[in-house]
Amino acid sequence: MGVIYLVTYSTWALAFWYGSILIAKGELDGGSAIACFFGVNVGGRGLALALSYFAQFAQGTVAASRVFYVIERIPEIDPYNPEGRKLSSVRGRIELKNVSFAYPSRPDSLILNSINLVFPSSKTLALVGASGGGKSTIFALIE
Repeated sequence: MGVIYLVTYSTWALAFWYGSILIAKGELDGGSAIACFFGVNVGGRGLALALSYFAQFAQGTVAASRVFYVIERIPEIDPYNPEGRKLSSVRGRIELKNVSFAYPSRPDSLILNSINLVFPSSKTLALVGASGGGKSTIFALIE
């Protein structure tokens, strides 16, 4: 915050000083000097405000480089290779029978109550529902 005040008051002082010199020499009238002062004032405030966001900009740059690292990395296993290892003992079907679940912090509040679900092999399934309905809990239990 101190940098903002330093830049603001420094630009005011510079504008008044230089404007008074130009008015004394007759090269500038008072109205133009005031207009110039307010222009420098607004510009100085904008510059000071922009400088105050420099730390957040640097943090954003670091975060963006981490995101691009993840995006551009090459996985050890090619997910598009059809010649991948085939697992013989996996059927791919997941079935939940009479599953109930409550978090340890709230044992009296069931998130899932006697739910039955079948996830067929080679199919896409969507779980849709209200917030807090147990969708994420179901996937966490399957993992």
